Amino acid sequence: MLFSDVKLIVWDLDDTLWQGTLMYGDALILREAFVAYIKETAKHGVVHSLCSKNDFEPTKAYICSLGLWDLFVQPSINWEEKGARVKNIIEQLRLSPKDTLFIDDNASNLADALRCCEGLRTFTPETFLELLHP
Repeated sequence: MLFSDVKLIVWDLDDTLWQGTLMYGDALILREAFVAYIKETAKHGVVHSLCSKNDFEPTKAYICSLGLWDLFVQPSINWEEKGARVKNIIEQLRLSPKDTLFIDDNASNLADALRCCEGLRTFTPETFLELLHP
């Protein structure tokens, strides 16, 4: 298993877990490799969460329509800055940033999370996908 020391992975949604932007009505393309990884690592005790800048209800409805909502704990879906929200997710789960990965397509979101969570490991979806399939 990739990152055997990881206890929590926090995922962005738009242009990360899927390609496209939900609120723009894009045709969303789910990254099946990520979904398979989430399901497999969850069997081994890795916790997965969401941190997305979106409206909560339509986002939850879409994720439920995919049958994926129950894979995520402590989802944070709103328009606030992500760094503090990622920190809050980690704290609510009583974990440490060093045990956590944050995957997001936006460099400023990754930098914000790093400012708030010393020791956090961050990846773009492309970099993470390359690690999954070298």
